[in-house]
Amino acid sequence: MPTTLRHSFCTLTYDSTHRREGFADWVVGNAFAFHAGQGPGPQVLFLGSPGTLGQASNPVKIQPEGLGFPPLVAVITDKMLYREGDDTVRIVVYAPRASGAVQLRLLLNGSELAKVQVDVDENGLGLFELRDPVAGSYSVEQEAAKASFTVAAYKLAPLTGRLDQVRIEGGKGAETLHFTAVLETYGAPLTGSVKVTLVDMGSHPPVHRTSLTLEADSAGRLEGSVALSGAGPFALQVQATRDAMKTATLPLPGSRQEEREEVVLSAWGTRTVARLVPFEGAHERRGLWIGSGGESKGAPLQLVEENGKARVRFRADIDAWRIVVMDVHRGSVQELSGGATEAGTSLDLPLAGTWTLVLAGLAYLGQRWEGRAALVVPGKQVQVQAPKTAGPGEEVDITLRGTPGASAFVLVKDLRLQVADTPQSATAASLRRQLEHALKGVSDGPVQRTLDALIPHPPPPMPPMMPAMPMMAVPAPAPGGAVVRRAGGMPPSRALREERATGSHQALSKQGGAPAAEAAAPDEKPAEGPSRSSFPDVMLARVVRLDAEGKAIVPVKLGDGMGSLAVEVFSVTREDWAVARAELLVTKPVFGELVLPRFVAAGDHAEGVLHVRVASGEATVTLRREGKPVRLFCTNESGEQLTLTAPGQVVRFAAQAGRYQAEVRGESLVDRAEGKVEEPGKLVWLQQALRMLSPGERVDLEQEPGGLALKVLPSIDKTFDRMVGGLRSYAHCCCEQTSAVLLAATAAWLTAKDEDTKRSAAAHMRACIAREESMYLPGKGFKGWPEYPPEVFTYSPGATLNLLQMDMVKAFPMDKELAKSVDRCLEMARDAAKAHGIDPAPPSPKSAREAYGRFSKFTQDREKMAAFIRERIEPWEKQLKAILKFELPALRTESYHHTPAMIRAETAFGAAALIEAGGEHLPHGLALANTVLGAVQENGSLYSTLDSVAAITLLAALRNARIAVGPEGKIRVDGQDTTLAQAVTRTGLRQVEAVEGSVQVQVDRIVEEDYTAINEGVKAHVALMRSGRAAGVLAPGDSVDLVITLESGYQAGDLVHVFLPDALSWVHGGGQVKRFSLDLVGQNEIRVPLAATGLTLDASGGPGRQRFAVAVRNMYDEKRGKGFGDLEVSVHKTAGPGGLAQRVLKGLKDLVG
Repeated sequence: MPTTLRHSFCTLTYDSTHRREGFADWVVGNAFAFHAGQGPGPQVLFLGSPGTLGQASNPVKIQPEGLGFPPLVAVITDKMLYREGDDTVRIVVYAPRASGAVQLRLLLNGSELAKVQVDVDENGLGLFELRDPVAGSYSVEQEAAKASFTVAAYKLAPLTGRLDQVRIEGGKGAETLHFTAVLETYGAPLTGSVKVTLVDMGSHPPVHRTSLTLEADSAGRLEGSVALSGAGPFALQVQATRDAMKTATLPLPGSRQEEREEVVLSAWGTRTVARLVPFEGAHERRGLWIGSGGESKGAPLQLVEENGKARVRFRADIDAWRIVVMDVHRGSVQELSGGATEAGTSLDLPLAGTWTLVLAGLAYLGQRWEGRAALVVPGKQVQVQAPKTAGPGEEVDITLRGTPGASAFVLVKDLRLQVADTPQSATAASLRRQLEHALKGVSDGPVQRTLDALIPHPPPPMPPMMPAMPMMAVPAPAPGGAVVRRAGGMPPSRALREERATGSHQALSKQGGAPAAEAAAPDEKPAEGPSRSSFPDVMLARVVRLDAEGKAIVPVKLGDGMGSLAVEVFSVTREDWAVARAELLVTKPVFGELVLPRFVAAGDHAEGVLHVRVASGEATVTLRREGKPVRLFCTNESGEQLTLTAPGQVVRFAAQAGRYQAEVRGESLVDRAEGKVEEPGKLVWLQQALRMLSPGERVDLEQEPGGLALKVLPSIDKTFDRMVGGLRSYAHCCCEQTSAVLLAATAAWLTAKDEDTKRSAAAHMRACIAREESMYLPGKGFKGWPEYPPEVFTYSPGATLNLLQMDMVKAFPMDKELAKSVDRCLEMARDAAKAHGIDPAPPSPKSAREAYGRFSKFTQDREKMAAFIRERIEPWEKQLKAILKFELPALRTESYHHTPAMIRAETAFGAAALIEAGGEHLPHGLALANTVLGAVQENGSLYSTLDSVAAITLLAALRNARIAVGPEGKIRVDGQDTTLAQAVTRTGLRQVEAVEGSVQVQVDRIVEEDYTAINEGVKAHVALMRSGRAAGVLAPGDSVDLVITLESGYQAGDLVHVFLPDALSWVHGGGQVKRFSLDLVGQNEIRVPLAATGLTLDASGGPGRQRFAVAVRNMYDEKRGKGFGDLEVSVHKTAGPGGLAQRVLKGLKDLVG
């Protein structure tokens, strides 16, 4: 009877019913088998090759299985920090063994958003772009490969840092990090005292571990050491003591605890170890740092590597031996073997591929021994050439030279924005995982277990049947089983947006221009160009191919910002990879680089800085805010116009909210730069609302609060697409929100105009259904989030209603995989509906949604449902009109629809029914539709998923009603009759009137939201804390915790929005984060570590304070929240009477009288 036994490298097959003859003559290890019985001599077999053990009468056959190495996969991003709503996340994947595509998991705040498919080329390199991300903490994962990034509002400080040398000493639990860093400001070294803080970025928010003060020398170089402990990854946060505004983040790639631990590559003679971080005496190879870990005398052979070649030397007389050399990535295996061999004999080993696994089985002195070693093979090289310097806005060429046919990811970005995982360290981490897996399969040491002991003996024969015995009592399980709960559960997340319909990006305020400068003499007129206003963090991020000669020239247009750029190349050819790096300084002979606060409250002052460079001669400096001159201060003068000589100076000024334009006019060159300062807690955005006009109705731009423009639309397709795209990008996904995003993805699938869009939407649908299933409670409904306790969530009924709508999809053809997901979705929805007692189309509805459900399913009840809606929705329409004016009077209704979002949802469902009913109901339906579609948010959707789902239903009804005037239909624009086809091409409209049929008009208006004005339903406390006490006056560079406490308790959907002043920053990812959102993840309190990064001044010019804002908002109920708009912080620094700080203060006193 054939029986199989899975072993390390193979499966052993034998007949368990035969005698076990010869089994005791074989000694079996993990990689080798040794024959110890009678015969011509010792025999050594590799268990990874076909063979036979035992005797011919009952052979044990060896069937090779291999080691099953984890694949080589690296996932990286181009930055760690991205700008909220106005940036592109580039996700790079390297998977040389992938067959065309790699699937990644995208997570927000630890909760899965969706699965992303990244196409890779034949070399295994792929690039995916995620555009306009919303705020939050993200990660993207593929098995063990992972990259993390943050999306927030931030500013870049005028400090660039780079780690020149890094070294770790000591073992686990007693490690010391030694580092050397170089600091500069726009190419000039930073000197003097610097505060360096070790930050553990593995926590959220990150945790400050320890701080020390160091001195940077005349070259901007500083050296230091700090104890290292914890999970990591780590970064060094650097802050200049004399100028707290200057901060930098220096990530430490390879600093996670598991990456810092050593892997023993070989103990054959010299003990060779590898880490992802440098250590004493180590050399770098493929991102791993390899060095000696001392001598090892227990192995009977020695491994020596010299000049790229490897050699094994026997240290004892050997009776028989077999050495296996495995090229892991290419899958090739070479076996070398021999009989009696004298001590001192050497054997050359063939090396190939990325790394080689060497296995040895030796029989000597009556012993059997096996062991393993790994050799990392040097890779090919790539070179990158870039100009040392270039001017802002110029186009330069980046030249690559490397392996012909290689794929290369080329990145040109601001050097201040570094990453925790570089392409080199991420790939090396994957290589390390392969090494660990392989080396754990075999250990160095003697082999003593016989084949007879390895193979289980057959069970003894069954005894004669005995009389039946009473059943043994079994202890009952504890009621409900054991449940492990994490306080607060998993935070909500967002579903991945595949596409986003972009709207107009008009300027939201008029820019103040400076009056013309005095004319220079004709022969001395300085060269003038446009103002510098485009400051991208990333200038280039793309994959290129090297030609047949191994060369590629990549052009890149630089941004307008000054400073150092990193030019990075990651070149791959299947399992071979290489990295190269260069730096490029963007500069010009004369310039003024503005460094503005991100937020300043009305009436407050923050320190603004203009870094002026003058290569030779002198230059005049001016600055205007909203067109008005700003007084400037430098070392030896102050005024509205300064004259500076070479090499220039740092100019300071008191900054307030507004738009700035700086001008530095040299003898032969003029430089202008622009920037903007906003007020904390206020968001200003462009709304593109839709107005449906019936014949005789008109819209006047002058009567629209904040109105900018009117535009006649040929159809509502654009509005529909924006609503669907905005909802698909929703940032927080509980069970109800996930169901809403599913409906948006389904709408995109139903209306897709090409196969790629349809496939993308189908993948999004499957991801949403899979996420919904992770929250499903059979027989009960749905819990809030995947890792929440198994308790029915408040909005489970809403999720159930949305999921029931998926029944409409069954009428459309779809692939088997999607059909299976939809069937599962409906199965969960019907079970939840039974648990909640939900009938989506009851004969006696209590809400407009129920009435619409009845209206859609039962033709005979349509008129009855329309009458019900017209009777019930009138109070909500009036309330919605008040909301559009940004007034929130109390609403009294017997319905449960008490929040504005729920009211809009009811109105939208009611409007959809009335529009579909047509006839006398149509005008009333259009009036209701206007109250809903006039409340769109910046991304095209409404405030929450509750009203956005209903709005999609409404827009679908409008599309299907076909009530709009045709292309040749008459409308009236600015008092003149014209056709719709002509009107849609016109701009600058002031008035539009419908004449022959319905007309859709887009109303662009400025909307200003003050997050600090809300105060309903939440009792909370906000404080700055130091060492467990309320923080008093801070000094520049001080660390402080921002603590937000919900005294009334957390409610599902509560979020915290933070707007920091210039004097406080969350230093992260190379930037000073000023506006960000945090999910409370079910907790009543959250702490955020901040740093004092600037001085605070009062209106009289003395030491003062700055105000900042914090707001608690609820993602479902826009009325629920608590705003704190007058929080204060004071950061003071004592300076000598002749210091610049005192001069600025004195100047401000003079300025304000």
